[in-house]
Amino acid sequence: MPMFKTFWTLKIINTLFIISCIACLVLALASFSGTAAPYMQVTDGILALLTLLGVRLTFECIAVQFVQAETLQKILSKLEKEHET
Repeated sequence: MPMFKTFWTLKIINTLFIISCIACLVLALASFSGTAAPYMQVTDGILALLTLLGVRLTFECIAVQFVQAETLQKILSKLEKEHET
């Protein structure tokens, strides 16, 4: 059962990343096609791409935490079974 939860949790995390990726890329493209000064367009585009990187790192950390928790739970259950025998 925990593997099932982790699988769907990772799917949800990847879906949220894809949504945020699209939003950041749209923001970056909008900043380059706007009527603002060129240096503002570049700054906004860079900030949008940095936001994209931050979102990816955040979701990656969350996913790693779920996988580590599942792995530790498996190790703990094996140790408990060995201790009982």
